[in-house]
Amino acid sequence: MLPQAIEIKAKSVIAQIENGTFCEDDIELLLIRLREYSSPKSIFREISHFIAHHKRDSGLTFLSLYQLYCRMRAYNEFQYLKKSLDLSATFEKWFYDFVLFQLDEIDSQKLKKKYGFSRKRAKQIFKSSFDEAKDGYTCKSAPDHELVNIVNEASSFIKVKPLFNNSEIISSFVETLLALNLISTSEKIEAHSDEIIVCLLLLDIFPKYSS
Repeated sequence: MLPQAIEIKAKSVIAQIENGTFCEDDIELLLIRLREYSSPKSIFREISHFIAHHKRDSGLTFLSLYQLYCRMRAYNEFQYLKKSLDLSATFEKWFYDFVLFQLDEIDSQKLKKKYGFSRKRAKQIFKSSFDEAKDGYTCKSAPDHELVNIVNEASSFIKVKPLFNNSEIISSFVETLLALNLISTSEKIEAHSDEIIVCLLLLDIFPKYSS
């Protein structure tokens, strides 16, 4: 049950949303005020948790954005700038993580049929081939054919997918308000779905990554 003070403030913001007279600050305050009262596994909780913390280095949203960052870095380096990859040289953490992220997207049976090892084994081979250094990762020995195949397969495509779509975000938003008895029907909130999504995009939710 919501404390009365939080309930009053939340209903005030909800009234603004239903009237279409709200901004990103109102959405941010609502997320932060209701965060600890929302379902732990909800999209609402994940977004509110991410917005509430200035140190953004964990959680599903952070991981999704980091995966996107790694994939965009790879595209820029190897597709746009046409740089060649030298596995015998030290490379940055983002590329190490990029390969592992990409392997997660490859069908294990496809790898086994093509190279004779599963996705799990491919990740084991890749991880065991490198030592973590102060400035990145270095190959323990000269890259063999097996390692080269794994990296080439992981780098042969760029797959980007959203963590949550707009409908899922709004649904979780509405479900949270209904569960906390802050609204009785969803129509007035859903009528402003696009504006709510825009407000979320305007919030400073994107972490700054170093190159």
